Amino acid sequence: MKRLIAMLCIFALVLSVSAAAFADVQRDEDGYAVIGESMMNSEMENGTWVTFFSIFKMVMPSDWVDIDITDRDRENGLYYAARAPQEDATVELLVYTPEEIASFGAEDIFDICEIWKADGYEDAQIMKLNGVYCCFYTNSDRDACHVMLMSSDNYMFDLIFGPISNDDYTSIYYNMIYSLQGVS
Repeated sequence: MKRLIAMLCIFALVLSVSAAAFADVQRDEDGYAVIGESMMNSEMENGTWVTFFSIFKMVMPSDWVDIDITDRDRENGLYYAARAPQEDATVELLVYTPEEIASFGAEDIFDICEIWKADGYEDAQIMKLNGVYCCFYTNSDRDACHVMLMSSDNYMFDLIFGPISNDDYTSIYYNMIYSLQGVS
């Protein structure tokens, strides 16, 4: 029972954090939140740009350390992970193939977002992040927030930031998210 109450408290916190973070943002003509690099604060100015698959990039705090990825990790879709120096915060990158996307019954990021909502991620929402549509949602089981985006060849990239219950990292996570953009 205590575990259930604790999980409900975390879920409530997660919903309030994600709702508050995007409540007053600009919206595009279709009503999607428009967020991006202009929303970053100065604490990330000295960060390091990391490029993924020559498709997108984001700013990482300079003191975060890459985590070694094993062949087994890659077989399970994990292609990148980094952690804070204190080892109590991470960002991970999972990659889904076009075949996996098709197995979900999805053709694009809009479909993925609707599928995730139907699977219980009620706060899943489409946002326009530096000009690219992505799906943002929180996962109380992992104490994490996710940003999912797709490439033109239908690979899906799922960036996972956590734990989100640690307020010390909330602004860092959002700054990393705000920095996400395509590579020209």
